[in-house]
Amino acid sequence: MNDYEIEIIMKRKNFVRDIDGWRRKFVFITIEDGQWKIGHAIGFRNIRTTNIEFEDIDEWIKYFDRI
Repeated sequence: MNDYEIEIIMKRKNFVRDIDGWRRKFVFITIEDGQWKIGHAIGFRNIRTTNIEFEDIDEWIKYFDRI
């Protein structure tokens, strides 16, 4: 998957591009060293991220939207 495809997918999920990843409300998603990560972001600080698989991203987004 290239950067262009990732941008399209994240836009469809209502995420906007941020400096280090994508944001939607308080949910933050990034890719570090090829590993997808999700967490909550307050301001410009990322509190904590969890490693996820891209195939499970929708389930993780639902989970992080609830908490």
